[in-house]
Parts: sequence; structure tokens; C-alpha cells
Amino acid sequence: MEIYTVSQLAEYVRGTLERDPLLRDVWVSGEVTNLFRSGAGHVYFAVKDSNAAMKSVLFAGNAGAQHLTSGAQINAHGRVS
Repeated sequence: MEIYTVSQLAEYVRGTLERDPLLRDVWVSGEVTNLFRSGAGHVYFAVKDSNAAMKSVLFAGNAGAQHLTSGAQINAHGRVS
């Protein structure tokens, strides 16, 4: 049994996700929760439905950040990484 470092495992998972063509250009629909606006202008939040939640970030300078509010239903476009 091989033992991996946290960095090795994280890099493997990241590479696997980023090579998947579906996950490079995906739309997801859900409710905004846990909204946090950083001092640097990034917006951190989760998109959830009745069964799961996905942590998300909208980096400063991207359109739409000003429209995000907790509890809003959104259709979000992005990539999984």
C-alpha cells in the first residue's frame, strides 16, 4: 500500500478534475448560501440543492458578483478545479 502526501493527493485530484471535458465548461443551478465577500473583492459562497452543496468562488473582476445574495436561485457557469 502506497502512502501519499496531502500535496500529492490534492494534485492528483485536481488534475483528474481539470482533464474532464464536462467539468471544464459546466452550468449548475441552485441556491446561494454561505456568501462571503473578501476585502480583495473575491466572493466565496456555496451553491446547494436539496441533497448537496458545492463550494464556489467568483474572483474579483468577474461579472455578476454584485448580484449575488444569500438565498438567491442562480444558474452559474464555470469550471471545476
